[in-house]
Amino acid sequence: MSEITWKSYRVECDSVAEESLREAYENGSGEDDVYDRVHENVENHEWTIYYRFHTQILQQSDNDNAYFEDFGSLEADSASDAIAKMAWAAFCRDVSEAVSSRQDVMQRTYKLFLHDISWVDHSGDDLPTEYECTITGEDDEDNAFYEAVRQLETEVGQTIATYERDVQSLTVTFPD
Repeated sequence: MSEITWKSYRVECDSVAEESLREAYENGSGEDDVYDRVHENVENHEWTIYYRFHTQILQQSDNDNAYFEDFGSLEADSASDAIAKMAWAAFCRDVSEAVSSRQDVMQRTYKLFLHDISWVDHSGDDLPTEYECTITGEDDEDNAFYEAVRQLETEVGQTIATYERDVQSLTVTFPD
């Protein structure tokens, strides 16, 4: 990627947020670990590793002053170092905001993952309308799918409108 656009930045913030949430819930630590995961994932992200992306992050972020708000003054050895620290803080804040906006949905979604069933929110909305289920390690897949769907309906509080199943996954859609 040569240039970060507003849209690609938002999509990447959401992607890093989902990855951080998924990692935290897969490890069983949930909320306690999610913001540590955000910091690690942002720190190891291509956009914060390579200087050429730093000014682009600051241009696309709504939180270009996050470093100063979080840490106060900035000490740096060079302009590049200062910009790198500011870009990291802005990216962390934007990803953290994406986590906050998705956390309730993801807590409900990934609660099922701990039982070898994972639900992935594909709706992109705060209120989920579509999920994909992947079931692993089950001898009786039909029963496992049925139980997973019933659990999801209970969690969401709606009856599924449609579903589509292939060998190892099931996509369900709830009425809007």
